[in-house]
Amino acid sequence: MGLPVSVDTRSVDGDLVDFALYRHRVGPLLHKAVENSANGKTEAAHLERLAESYRHNGREVLRQKAVSEKLTRLMADHSIACHFLKGHQLGQQIYTDPIVRTSKDVDILIAPERAAETVEILQDAGFVWRDGPRNAKATRPRKDILRRIETFKDFTFRDPEHGVEIETHHRMFFIEPGDFSGDFARRRDLPRVPLVEDEHYLLYLILHGALVYWRRLKWVVDLSTIVRTVENETVLAALDLSGRYGCAAAVLSSLAFVEELFPGSLGENLGGVLRDRGSGRRHAELLEKYRHYCASSSEGNRRSPMRRPRFENPERLIFHGQINVVESYTRRIKAAVLARS
Repeated sequence: MGLPVSVDTRSVDGDLVDFALYRHRVGPLLHKAVENSANGKTEAAHLERLAESYRHNGREVLRQKAVSEKLTRLMADHSIACHFLKGHQLGQQIYTDPIVRTSKDVDILIAPERAAETVEILQDAGFVWRDGPRNAKATRPRKDILRRIETFKDFTFRDPEHGVEIETHHRMFFIEPGDFSGDFARRRDLPRVPLVEDEHYLLYLILHGALVYWRRLKWVVDLSTIVRTVENETVLAALDLSGRYGCAAAVLSSLAFVEELFPGSLGENLGGVLRDRGSGRRHAELLEKYRHYCASSSEGNRRSPMRRPRFENPERLIFHGQINVVESYTRRIKAAVLARS
């Protein structure tokens, strides 16, 4: 990460390996931390599990790159603009060794007015529609697609050739203030792979973590790395932009959480901004949620830990005063019904 090594590798046991691999998806990062430590006394079996997570992710990155290239060609053939969010492309931007960043799928953003057409193109190209691990369908009728576009922010497909899942987003968030996605995507100079130096993309990455209360440590590591990679002016521009969407407290509390977990991430200038502006009841409430969700252990399904209650409404806190609460709950109810059909 570029910060002083603070992990005591002698304490890396089987439980910590499980916690890193399944709860926080930072197995490759922990592998590198142990590998670079001069004091490691970790058992060989644990070292091998971490090393295999690194090798496995290297293979996964190659598969995701192949699928990304296939999607780029397919969308270009139909003159559909698509932008890749997060994923292995983000790892290539912010890490010296991009394999340390895990990603379970490929995310693309397309214009809402092309969403139904994109779904049909992917279906015709052989991608398998997935609404969830228990509900895979080869195709869906257009009427059904249109109903789902109105309710969901994305659709999941699986590439049968490489076994990679693709999330096609027509909105960046399930509930969002104003036209956040449109403001982001309609800029003429937006590249196919957005850059972390873009304050709107940086704001999206921060909000993506905040809306799930930073329950995965890998996202916190990403943000720590990003704020030490980009110029302070980019972070401040993202903070200024957040005021348009009522989410400045979410951004400030996220930066505070990153600094709390990884001291030295913000540096003196950003740390001063946080001291001046990072306070208040909502700031404290969000920080407490981040701590709880990030630190809580995995229970139930270890691959999908800490699922929030279905009708919890984090947007109420993140986009303060910018969300229609009734509309938010109504959409969640519709999503719950459609997810079972």
